[in-house]
Amino acid sequence: MLDVQMAVDGGCGDTGDWEGRWNHVKKFLERSGPFTHPDFEPSTE
Repeated sequence: MLDVQMAVDGGCGDTGDWEGRWNHVKKFLERSGPFTHPDFEPSTE
């Protein structure tokens, strides 16, 4: 009865989980500190 697949169930064609898709997130999460630019100065406001 509920065997009908929706578009979100199968994705959009053959785009799936391609290689390197999450590299930008991995780089951020595995990055060693500091997380700010060396010239960064916080505002006094």
